[in-house]
Amino acid sequence: MRSDDDVEEKFLYICRNPWTDNVVEADEEYPWVWDWSEWERAGRQYAGQSEQNARAPHLPRALDAPAITSLAESKGERGHVARVSEKSQISGEFAFKLYDTYGFPLDLTELMARERGLTVDVAGFEKLMEEQRARARKAQKKEAISVEGENLQIAPTKFLGYDFVETESVIEAVLPSQRPEEFNIVLDRTPCYAEMGGQVGDRGLLHVPGHDRTEVGMLRVIDTQKRGDVFIHRAALTEGRAPEPGEAVRISIDADRRRAIERHHTVTHLLHWALHQRVSPDATQKGSYVGPEKLTFDFSSAPLTPEQKRDVEKLVNEKIVENAPVSWTEIPYTEAKKRSDIQQFFGDKYGDLVRVVQIGGDAKALNGYSMELCGGTHVRATGEIESFRIIKEEAIAAGVRR
Repeated sequence: MRSDDDVEEKFLYICRNPWTDNVVEADEEYPWVWDWSEWERAGRQYAGQSEQNARAPHLPRALDAPAITSLAESKGERGHVARVSEKSQISGEFAFKLYDTYGFPLDLTELMARERGLTVDVAGFEKLMEEQRARARKAQKKEAISVEGENLQIAPTKFLGYDFVETESVIEAVLPSQRPEEFNIVLDRTPCYAEMGGQVGDRGLLHVPGHDRTEVGMLRVIDTQKRGDVFIHRAALTEGRAPEPGEAVRISIDADRRRAIERHHTVTHLLHWALHQRVSPDATQKGSYVGPEKLTFDFSSAPLTPEQKRDVEKLVNEKIVENAPVSWTEIPYTEAKKRSDIQQFFGDKYGDLVRVVQIGGDAKALNGYSMELCGGTHVRATGEIESFRIIKEEAIAAGVRR
């Protein structure tokens, strides 16, 4: 459930300056969202402008600072300015654009509009929504999509899980599962990490919202997998109905589970580095499992001596106590190949841009003591790991230890 502050913050972020943020055309006038105290602060901090110039370059004349100030002062306050023109209804087209492009639900648009004495053209919004659903259903009929196939004819899923644990998303496809109560759901964007690179997929909840803060369905995301560039959310229906293609939903990850996974993933990087320092530079990673309950790390080496195990464990814990920063940045793969200090795994397929996770050094400066090509999720500082212990070390194949 969102708090009032969360709703207000998101609404103001989207609408504080729709002209410069390309929400509306330069000659459009939508003067229904302004809070002068927020505008005054955001104009300086967000846009980096001076107090005198803290307004949009294409701000309509009716909304310039003197006009807003004059109107606010005439009411004896510099608070919410509900209207500065004759418009009293937010068009369905604009409400749909907020929803479709920025993930802002209609019910929250209606709520914020009511607080400013305005209405929303819900009928116009619903007409546009139905047109979108019809397009999605038509596309579904044309495509024989199999979850088991590697060639899903759907646009790549945008992964937002590095920065967000919850997002508003649009259903791209709802695919059948072997179990009647389960669905394989494809979204346009998601905070859920799909299993890859040894890291398990995220779990969470998917909500199907109705109008006026109601909810018409809820599903439990059991697993997240990847087929090509498309993320498949395996979800079990727990309440109401499943979503339909073209419908907006809210999806959130199991944040506690993700944090446990992140701790284990970052410590695999520390372990890899420590093996190079205390055992051999040839102790190369051969595989891993990164889950919420444990990690396993496979590497090429002779059996470790008890002293080597103690030394590796001690070094990893020392780095945890240091609370070194963990950061990541994207660079061209051609540049990464030239860097012998960046660990990469031969045989893996990389795109033109690769993500480098570094521990220590200056954030994103590629000067850390541990640097690896990695698409997984990680803690922000090693201190979040708390402690590390080697439970068991054994052979799993000729020349490979776990």
